[in-house]
Amino acid sequence: MKQRPAISTHPLAYLHLARLHKPMAIFLLFCPCLWGVAIGLQSADVFGTHKFVKYVFILFLGAIASRSFGCIVNDILDANIDAKTNRTSSRPIAAKLITKKQAIKFALFFAVCGAILLFFLPLKAMLICCLSAPLIYIYPLAKRFTNLPQVVLGCVFNLGIFVGYFCFASKITLNVVILYLVAILWTIIYDTLYAMQDLADDIANKTKSITIFFGATEGKILVNLIFLCFLIEFLFILTSSNLTQFAIFTSAFMFLLIVCIATMRQKIFYFTGFNLCNIFGVITLLGFLG
Repeated sequence: MKQRPAISTHPLAYLHLARLHKPMAIFLLFCPCLWGVAIGLQSADVFGTHKFVKYVFILFLGAIASRSFGCIVNDILDANIDAKTNRTSSRPIAAKLITKKQAIKFALFFAVCGAILLFFLPLKAMLICCLSAPLIYIYPLAKRFTNLPQVVLGCVFNLGIFVGYFCFASKITLNVVILYLVAILWTIIYDTLYAMQDLADDIANKTKSITIFFGATEGKILVNLIFLCFLIEFLFILTSSNLTQFAIFTSAFMFLLIVCIATMRQKIFYFTGFNLCNIFGVITLLGFLG
């Protein structure tokens, strides 16, 4: 008997494939865009409410499309690894609820949606998006050839800063570049916490990551070093901020530090710590608007 298409027997499988049932992580992609918008507005000659709403809405849809596309590509490339990992063994492709061919078609849907959104962006913002497209495909492969896949993820995830910035400004500034570096470190921090969930399985599957490279104990040291670098780079932004912004940014940093330390001590709460890192993004955004 001919097997029925997976979409007929498992209508929610595609929702899970694109991780749309876990919208929290979309913010991790959308937040850098908002940071870029906030910085770009400071350099903009004229603020237009219509223009602001238009670009923020486009960036939000773009974050959904990009994240969904990236998740699907990741699952296609990691199907064999996911099947051997306890946390990911139930993912649609690994569980054989959806075939790779079906997943590719679904990924193309989000790729087309993202491509359409490009035409509503300024030229420089559009070029940054085009640059990030192939990197979305490269990231899932990073853990096969480098011990620093979290760094690759940070470089890809936070290009939205430049996209949001170029929606309102035309000339790049040092603060934007520094903000991008800070965002990369933020990504390394929350993705390191996320990766700790699969430490045992990753070691068994010979998957590369910062956590495995430095070891469990050294991983704690690494996170502390990341925070040190984070603080140093963050100070560049603070020097150009007013007292209110300084207080908000410092609060954001302290919150992230507390989350990281608490999570590393209570090892069963890695995913909770990962989710709490979103709050840092919100506090930082409020600082730019302050």
